Amino acid sequence: MTGGEPLLQTGLPELCSRIRRLGLQIKLDTNGSLPERLEPLLAASLVNYVAVDIKGPPGKIRAIARSGIPEAELVAATEATVGLLKASAVPYELRTTVVPGLLDEGDLIALAQWMKGSHRFVLQQFRPGKCLDPLFGDLAPYPPTYLRERADAISAFFGACTVRGLG
Repeated sequence: MTGGEPLLQTGLPELCSRIRRLGLQIKLDTNGSLPERLEPLLAASLVNYVAVDIKGPPGKIRAIARSGIPEAELVAATEATVGLLKASAVPYELRTTVVPGLLDEGDLIALAQWMKGSHRFVLQQFRPGKCLDPLFGDLAPYPPTYLRERADAISAFFGACTVRGLG
């Protein structure tokens, strides 16, 4: 399920239950801000895989996400979400889209230290063009070698660290 934050939908547990009864698998993509809504889905085995978008390290999440939620609340919610996933048997990944000008090498190291011990971490290549914010429409992405080197530099913090979207 993708397209906005699915955990905002009050009927999500019922929908997941109906989908599971059909014998289908469910991947949930979330921004990690609603651990209290993720927990019942994990407890009831209603999802097969969870992908969490980690916008940036503490101190940058609110600005990158352009959220009205205070930074401390976003950090706490993200930590709670990741904690739930680490404690569950549900496979998961954490992922960050590496946008030039928003995230640099130091931010990625801080992010890796913050999320250390997670099963899988993915650095995603930023793709200009159809961006919600027109300021990013013509922004050149980091070169593929930059992302591969960053992934290598932080790989020791995770079970697996990969790069996605290099073309």
